[in-house]
Formats: sequence, structure tokens, C-alpha cells
Amino acid sequence: MATQKRTTVWVDASGNTIAHNLVTSAGAGAVEASIHSVSNADVQESWEGNLTVNGSPAPVAAQYQGVRDQAVLFFSTAAGSIVKLFVPAPQASIFLADQETVDAANVSVIALVSSVIANVTTPAGVALTMFVGGSRGGG
Repeated sequence: MATQKRTTVWVDASGNTIAHNLVTSAGAGAVEASIHSVSNADVQESWEGNLTVNGSPAPVAAQYQGVRDQAVLFFSTAAGSIVKLFVPAPQASIFLADQETVDAANVSVIALVSSVIANVTTPAGVALTMFVGGSRGGG
């Protein structure tokens, strides 16, 4: 039996959000609905799929090793809407000499940008058309 993982982002009346994860054997739609029936918050978004576990992760101890240290890459749609992509614990080599600005000419950055533009959309399904730039920090 496949193991499913559902992530639900809940939003409260003040606009605050929190993400919760549920792991089930057959899907968490009914559980999410039951939680919703006893909550003042509402589901802002949720997604679910097969749970994939890396049994032997190998993070690198390096200059920016913490997942809270991030590079933020900005993309736009044809209409000019901006979408942010966060890279946790970014490799120092993706930055210019200032260690703040993402180097758009870096081979790894070019590959990432190509992959994002080919595959990522806005929540409404609108395609991303251009890489705007990136920097280190929370965005």
C-alpha cells in the first residue's frame, strides 16, 4: 500500500498561515475535511502525493549550510506578475563576489532557471516567462 503525504496551508482571519503535514495510507482528504469542520481557519491550499523518503540524506557543511539561509530567485509572467523561488542553504558559488547577488551567468543557475521556466507556473497555472534576478536573503 502506497504511503501518501498531504500538506495543507491553513489561513486564519488575520491572514496568518501555517502548514501542516499528514501521512496516511490512502489519502488525507477526509481527515482535512474533518479538521476543517472544527476549525475557524480555512484551507488556503493543499497538495498530496506519494511520500518519498531519502534514507541517507547527505547535506554539505559549507558557507551557507542552514536551510533558513536562502537565495531568492525572482521570475515573472508575461503579464508582469512576480513569482519567488527559494533555494535553501544555497551554494556560495551561485553568487557574485558580493555573496548577495545571484550570478545569472553561473552554469548551475542557468540550468535551474531553464528548469523553472519550463516547469513552474503560478498557482493559477500561468507560465513563467523570464528570470528577473536573485539575491541572498528572505526576499
